[in-house]
Amino acid sequence: MPFAPIRLTGDVLMPGISFGTGSDWRKNPRTEDDDGVARELVDAVKEALAAGFRAFDTAEAYKNEKSLGVALQESGVPREELFLTSKILRTLDDPASEVRRQLALLQTTYLDLFLIHSPKALKDGLDLVTAWKSLEALVDEGLVRAIGVSNFEEEHFEQFIAEARIKPAVNQISMYPYISTKQFKIVRYCQEHGIIIQTYEVSTPLIREGEKGASASISNRVLLLTQTKSRRPS
Repeated sequence: MPFAPIRLTGDVLMPGISFGTGSDWRKNPRTEDDDGVARELVDAVKEALAAGFRAFDTAEAYKNEKSLGVALQESGVPREELFLTSKILRTLDDPASEVRRQLALLQTTYLDLFLIHSPKALKDGLDLVTAWKSLEALVDEGLVRAIGVSNFEEEHFEQFIAEARIKPAVNQISMYPYISTKQFKIVRYCQEHGIIIQTYEVSTPLIREGEKGASASISNRVLLLTQTKSRRPS
């Protein structure tokens, strides 16, 4: 793939582009067979592998780890050539059990990157210092190689980063035209603290009414401009 790898920490290199199994797959779950495997997702992952992808992103919330694991096994691509990212959302009070559950479904012994999916993962009095220490323990145990977060703002980092023994390697955030300026602040913060920004939704269409800040007036102006240019005499 024409994207340079990014060094997260030590010998952990993350490919410059990943194949996501959330988004449409999560919002529109595919039919599963009797073994709980969605063959459409399996086929999509195998096609991505054939196209050169080696990094794959899943999550507790996506509920598709088994299908991803089957695809990777059927592909025959060696585990050492793959980079697997997953995330935790509903079970942050016991991340070790959740990681082991995901590893069993993915048919592997470790994750390359493990993220707290959102600050909303905190509940029942759990604080970020305690939660982060439990993720650090996963690195110590060899269950994950690097740890990070997703959808975090500066205020969330400030709650635990001073106490972190292992620095967050990544902050995975949404980034597309309608919200790019809004994200500049957290991008600068992460740059200042040596935290890699990994983005999702970057291919969100420019014209998409109702999409997180998009408005009919903006969309109509873009459409009008496009139509005007297309009608310009040659």
